[in-house]
Amino acid sequence: MSTPSGEQVVFRGSLARRALGALVLSAVLGALALFALPSFLPVTTSRSTRATLAITAAVIVVALVWGSALWYANTRVIVDRDAVEIRRPGQLLHRWERSNAAFTSRITKRYTNGIPSGVDRTLIVESPGRRDEVNVPLSREAFTELVALLSPLTEHVAVREADGIHTAASLVGTRSFSPDATAVRRSARRAGVAAAVVVAIAAVAIAVAMSGVLVRDDREIVSVVVVPLLLVLAVILGVVALVTAARARSVPGRVDVSAGAVTVDGQTFFLAQQRAVRLSPPAYPRRRLVVVDPTGTTRRWLLGLPGSSKRTPEILPAYPDLVAAVAAAAVGAEQIVRLDLE
Repeated sequence: MSTPSGEQVVFRGSLARRALGALVLSAVLGALALFALPSFLPVTTSRSTRATLAITAAVIVVALVWGSALWYANTRVIVDRDAVEIRRPGQLLHRWERSNAAFTSRITKRYTNGIPSGVDRTLIVESPGRRDEVNVPLSREAFTELVALLSPLTEHVAVREADGIHTAASLVGTRSFSPDATAVRRSARRAGVAAAVVVAIAAVAIAVAMSGVLVRDDREIVSVVVVPLLLVLAVILGVVALVTAARARSVPGRVDVSAGAVTVDGQTFFLAQQRAVRLSPPAYPRRRLVVVDPTGTTRRWLLGLPGSSKRTPEILPAYPDLVAAVAAAAVGAEQIVRLDLE
């Protein structure tokens, strides 16, 4: 994908998001400086001096947080026909000539004690004699658009077939793919059956407790502890069953890729007429095809889930071939078809 002569595309993070983060962080750190700092001062410090130092520290902390949000985190990626620049206000950080640079990306998800704590989106640039890796503070959508602009899907997707490696542009004709949702439907049925069994056990426990067979203390344990736990477990399993069933319904029965179009279960989407067509990278275990039409309506189809094995086969083992086929069909619609970088 190239930018027209003289046209400049600017990517930047959300100012509202930066401001909200700065507001929360400055409030927390400012409160700590205002109320916690005096307790660390010598006992001989007068009350007025304590107050002055605490207020001064709070002001400095708030100024640093907002300064960082408005300057340090205010990174822009500027792309034109000839070059790519990364800037902060008044400062040029990086510049690469597009004619001799290759652009790729890496997504790193960070976790703290198993809880998601952030995502690093890294732009990787290979140029003569050097390799640069730069974290860019962009949203998922903006980073996806940036990478699609610098490294179009049609340029780097390849598929391995029985007779060798073929670039996406060499794939011609109509190709058909048949995803299999059997494993997902089986998981949904298992969760539903498990929920029904737990509900039945809870009903039996209630009946036994009310029959008078148990002594009073045992009846109270069953009524107050056992039955509520069983009902909570049943609700959890029921929700899992509903979510898994919804996933199964989102698996298409057939996907056909032809020149300039993708047909899903008989509904044809001409690529050049859509607002966006996104595919998960083949390396991702969770794979989706997303089509956003000109009205903004988004349609999503599930084509892969983590945890595939011999007992749980993949929904579409030929997913890399599908991505390559769509890349071949996207010639002339490079600005629309892209990899969805989560």
